[in-house]
Amino acid sequence: MKRKPLILLIIIAVFFIVMIPVNTIEADPVTSGTSLNLYLGNEVDSDSYVKFGQFGGQEILWRVLRQDDGTNGVLLLSDVILESRIYDDGAPWNVWADSDIRDYLNSTFYNNLGTDKSYIKTVTVSTVDGDTNDKIFLPSIAIMQASPFNSATDSDTKRIAYYNGTATDYWTLTRGDTDPGTNVYYERYVSLIGDLQGSRNVYVSSTKGVRPMFYLIPGLLFSGSGSSSDPYMITNPTSAKIPLSPEDWVLLNLNITQLVGHYGASSLGLLYTLYDNILGRVPDEDGLNYWNTQLNNSLFTASQIIEHFIFSDELGSKIEDMTNGEFINFLYNSLFARMPDADGYNQWLSFMASGNSKLDTLRAFLNNEEWINICILFNVTP
Repeated sequence: MKRKPLILLIIIAVFFIVMIPVNTIEADPVTSGTSLNLYLGNEVDSDSYVKFGQFGGQEILWRVLRQDDGTNGVLLLSDVILESRIYDDGAPWNVWADSDIRDYLNSTFYNNLGTDKSYIKTVTVSTVDGDTNDKIFLPSIAIMQASPFNSATDSDTKRIAYYNGTATDYWTLTRGDTDPGTNVYYERYVSLIGDLQGSRNVYVSSTKGVRPMFYLIPGLLFSGSGSSSDPYMITNPTSAKIPLSPEDWVLLNLNITQLVGHYGASSLGLLYTLYDNILGRVPDEDGLNYWNTQLNNSLFTASQIIEHFIFSDELGSKIEDMTNGEFINFLYNSLFARMPDADGYNQWLSFMASGNSKLDTLRAFLNNEEWINICILFNVTP
């Protein structure tokens, strides 16, 4: 792939990539309330709005709370209370990990959101009872005390939320105080006047409102102004995807998280990326379906498919003709969607100079933590 000098300067000046494992969301995180960089430098303020998914046949309006350090993606909270449910119907009554509401949010609710749900990120939710890996979760006390609510106290009218037009209590993630007589914890909630409550007279088997939260993956394309009347809407295709050409990829300089946003966090999304970045073409339907079946049925891992692509008849002669340096650049661009840093490039040159073949080098790349993290983003097995 050829890169023009001007494009290269823009790439160096504007973009860099950060690869991380599954992110951890603590029950009481600290929020910065800074502006959000949703895509390609398009900054918007927190407390804007996104329309995403469906509930009860209606599109859902979400409030943007933040984007953690530019890596976790956009954190969304439903603008209104979507429904009224019990937290749990049995002991331990208010442990998030074992609760009925957690099971419901991450199964029935999630599955009914529609095709856009593939853009929701899996995160680790940490509470005093331990960690869980969830896509959908409830707001913590700290979230309800931070921007855009702008109050570290238990009272703030900005927390008031409505269910069918009426201000209503709604559940939070963090459990409340212990009853000294029974040592039973009572779940905390936000009251209909915006207070944070942990009343010993309210058990989790009572019914309260539900305001789900989740993170969208980074790098998504948005349209709209972000106001409640003109909310952001994801413009990434969710079906019948039109792959980017290699030339488009160079011009846009999409990093891995943006490729995930374009193609989707799925086995098909990864395969579209491999066809684009390795073979430099749109996939043929038979080939795409074949490899997707192999990957989903655990007959081939993602790494084995890459090995097949790179040393296939289609690409084999080009690989053979590459110098060691060209091959290293090719692997960085094709697998990591970035140019190598100087130290990494020199280490791989030394690795090859010591007698390791191109196949040895590829396999070493595929054991690299960066590649494993990429597979996590696409929700596939390395």
